[in-house]
Amino acid sequence: MKEQEFRDWLFDQKYKKNTCLDKISNCKKVERTLGDLDIHYSKDKGESILFTLSYSKEDINYEPVPIKGNMRNGLATLRCSVRRYMRFREETSLR
Repeated sequence: MKEQEFRDWLFDQKYKKNTCLDKISNCKKVERTLGDLDIHYSKDKGESILFTLSYSKEDINYEPVPIKGNMRNGLATLRCSVRRYMRFREETSLR
């Protein structure tokens, strides 16, 4: 993950400091379990990792990333952060 660049991009997007730190922390959590986000971006722009972080009612015992608390809400939070990272990569690759 391009942590410093992502942090700068989030600040440029007018996210508050704590939100930026939360997004980065969530992405790091995903990386510890599912691998480097930049590799996922290079492979398929993050589609497969976002799919992995999806959750449905049928996935009662599904836990791709260790989460304390509600799995559905936890995965949604992680998916949002990873989606934001993929957007950062997409936007900064155009420069």
